[in-house]
Amino acid sequence: MNQITNKEYCIICWKMIQAEPEGDKFIFNSPLAGGKYSVDRQEYYQREEGLIKLHTKDTVRLSGHIAKQNLLDKIPDVSSMMKDTKWLEKLPPIPGPTERAYLLLEGLVKKTKYFGQEFNLNSLELPKIDDSDIYGFLHAISYSDNKRPEEIKSLIEFLAELNFIKINVTIFKVTAQGFEKIDQLSQNNYSRKVFIAMWFDDSMNALKDSMKKAIKNLGYEPSRIDDKEHLNKIDDEILLEIKKSRFVICDLTSEKEKPRGSVYFEAGYAMGKDIPIIWTCNKSLEKERAFDIQNYNCLFWEKDNLDNFIKKLEHRIEQTIGKLTKGENNGYL
Repeated sequence: MNQITNKEYCIICWKMIQAEPEGDKFIFNSPLAGGKYSVDRQEYYQREEGLIKLHTKDTVRLSGHIAKQNLLDKIPDVSSMMKDTKWLEKLPPIPGPTERAYLLLEGLVKKTKYFGQEFNLNSLELPKIDDSDIYGFLHAISYSDNKRPEEIKSLIEFLAELNFIKINVTIFKVTAQGFEKIDQLSQNNYSRKVFIAMWFDDSMNALKDSMKKAIKNLGYEPSRIDDKEHLNKIDDEILLEIKKSRFVICDLTSEKEKPRGSVYFEAGYAMGKDIPIIWTCNKSLEKERAFDIQNYNCLFWEKDNLDNFIKKLEHRIEQTIGKLTKGENNGYL
């Protein structure tokens, strides 16, 4: 092999794959790593010790991130990882089982070329390296370890129980209900609106302004129920605004030095509609959150350091939801 060919190793799955030069970057396409990603060519050649050793959990998180970005027709750049693997700490954690199942369903719908197309359960056990193979991508998009096919098979069985997938011995396919579910979810994916659920108090105005700034910086439109003129029951208006939102921000801060319980109303409705939630809370209340919320990844803020909070919130939105191109419609409402 020549020197260039030796440099065509995927830095995530460490399989030999095609690396297309594009400017000062390499564009890799590795289903096992989630699909297409870019790497700075100079960083690639100067990487220390030749290999980047990742724990399985980090590989799953990174591959899932790449796959989610690919679903948005974006090619993420992972050059920062070449310098410092602590960059991985900024990535979102592995989602819960339900979200993983819906991501798997979305990936299947994306890869289905015609209604009724069948897939092979056995092919999930040994996904190929070929960039035309979808089985490695399905592992990645569902945050499943491709060395443990029982993970993704359990998610497929869960989707089958919901009638979104039909299984026939070793063959499975997306049902009409499955396509309808993803179509329903995509309606929110084309919304610019972001609903903010938080305490309405003057002491929270600086935080509210910071949230709105971060949301607008990424091309979305922030909404609080007190910003809207209406004559209806406020609960009905809240549900209507959440239903139209791409995602929801729920802040747990309250006036009585305890996490705010009323935002669970908004959060519960958003969860029922499979609308993503970003949790935030004042740092002083970190240990006061309800026990059933503490497993969710929360962004903490401090009143005297809101600039740092804006950066963290923007990063969380961009990495989990995506950034909208300013001045470009892209079909968003």
